[in-house]
Amino acid sequence: MLRSFDGDKAKLGNAEKFLLQLIEVPNYKLRIESMLLKEEFAANMGYLEPSINSMIVAGEDLMTNKPLQEVLYMVLVAGNFLNSGGYAGNAAGVKLSSLQKLTDIRANKPGMNLIHYVALQAEKKRKDLLRFPEDMSALEDATKTTVEQLQNEINALDMRIKKVRKQIDLPSTEKEIKMQMGEFLQMAEQEVSGLQRDMEELETVRKTLSEFFCEDTATFKLEECFRVFHGFCVKFRQAVMENERRRVQEEQANARRRQREEQLAARRRQQMSGQPASESECNLVDSLLYDIRSGFQQSKGLDSNNRDFRVSTVGPQFPVSF
Repeated sequence: MLRSFDGDKAKLGNAEKFLLQLIEVPNYKLRIESMLLKEEFAANMGYLEPSINSMIVAGEDLMTNKPLQEVLYMVLVAGNFLNSGGYAGNAAGVKLSSLQKLTDIRANKPGMNLIHYVALQAEKKRKDLLRFPEDMSALEDATKTTVEQLQNEINALDMRIKKVRKQIDLPSTEKEIKMQMGEFLQMAEQEVSGLQRDMEELETVRKTLSEFFCEDTATFKLEECFRVFHGFCVKFRQAVMENERRRVQEEQANARRRQREEQLAARRRQQMSGQPASESECNLVDSLLYDIRSGFQQSKGLDSNNRDFRVSTVGPQFPVSF
């Protein structure tokens, strides 16, 4: 419509004037698409490259982390013991889905489950086993995306580059645009090719990891595997802290119990070593008790200073007032 406008351009609004000037620029649509691609490319690469690398590193960590494998073996031993006598009592490995259910297996001690027990066993065997989650730093980042999402974004970026490249290579495209975009497109194509190679490596990691954990390669998904192990690491780290807190509380409770027992023993020793009351003191007490019963009607010649004194008994000494 604007192309066919032949009226007074001065009467047009600002928006119409801008669009009219824009469409008069040669290859304006290609220029806009090229500018957007160039502007957004760095941000896309800044997200895609680290995401792919974190998934590759996380997958390799799961297969090479020896402390993790020892802890998983302890989980296997505990599971076989609990299932002894049944069909699942002689398992050769741990299914990934089982790692999500460890907290459901409760111990006979309040607040403890199977992860707490495994953490205690790991601490007894080698205390450094408790730190295996610290060596899985890439695992958390690997849970933030999926292989499918990464592949879709790479494909979309590749299609945009190819679309611009196709238009740039047209004979009708101005040389100015070709010079401005030629070097960038060459670099972008190389970067995307590198991403595609990384995705091929990631697929190799997926297949290797599925075989490592004896899972079905056809249905095995990296993102689900990473989520399972990230959750396991979080729960294991929490169990270690709770075990330590429980140990401190038990030590404090034991210390208080020992203190009470020592105080009780000291009190018993004091009672056993106490001297029996003398005959005169007994006579005096009998006399006072008689006065109390008789309402102090007859005086026994007691001085008022003798109204408050200590009586030695079988138990500890204490003041008696009359």
